[in-house]
Amino acid sequence: MVEPAERPSAAGQRLSAPDSFGISTLEPGHRPPAQTPPGRQVSIRVQMLDDTQEVFEISQRSPGKVLFDLVCVHLNVVEGDYFGLEYQDHRKMMVRRTSPV
Repeated sequence: MVEPAERPSAAGQRLSAPDSFGISTLEPGHRPPAQTPPGRQVSIRVQMLDDTQEVFEISQRSPGKVLFDLVCVHLNVVEGDYFGLEYQDHRKMMVRRTSPV
C-alpha cells in the first residue's frame, strides 16, 4: 500500500484552517505582482496572531501594501479585507493599518 506524500506544512494548516477548495491567486507558490520599487532590501519581522514570527524581504521604498500582500500569500489568505498590519513608528507608538491600499 502506498501512502500519500506529505505536503509541506502551510501556515493555514498550522492554524487548523480548512483547505481551500476554490481557485485562488493566493495559492502557495504564487507571488503577488512585482510592485516593489528598486532600492536596498530590508528584512521585516512579522509576528502572527499565533505568536510565530516570519521574516519577509522587501525593498526599503516599498509601500506597506507590498508587505501586506506577502503576508497574505504566506498565510494563503483570500479575503485580505478583514486583516491589517500593526507596527511601531519611530516614536515607539503602535499604529494600526487595516487593509492597506
